[in-house]
Order: sequence, then C-alpha cells, then structure tokens
Amino acid sequence: MQKDLERKAYGRLKEWKKSVRHSTLEISGARQVGKTYLVNKFADAEYRQKIYINLLDFLKGASCLIQV
Repeated sequence: MQKDLERKAYGRLKEWKKSVRHSTLEISGARQVGKTYLVNKFADAEYRQKIYINLLDFLKGASCLIQV
C-alpha cells in the first residue's frame, strides 16, 4: 500500500510539471509521512538543479533576529 500511495503522489507531481501553466507547488499533509522525501526524490529525478528552503529553520532564525 505504501508504494501505491507513493506512485500516486509521484504521478500527481509529474502531472503538475507537465501542465502548461504550472504555478507554485504546495505540499501539505500529516507530519512524518514522507512529503519532503517525495519532493526531493521528484526534484532529483526531474530537474538538473534544485533549491531546498526549510521554512522552519528560516523562521527560527528570523525569531532570533526579532528578539535582538
């Protein structure tokens, strides 16, 4: 079942990429289910370069600056 869900989600990412006017990609879901893994796997396979921004780390850094 896990592989079936992964294939379905990966297929939806490929559909998003093929769409003529694909916009920002938003991935949401429960914690610890493999969202980051899936997107990284997709980006590695489908693109020559990727930029990974972890907003949780970014927000932690920003909160430190606000406190100063």
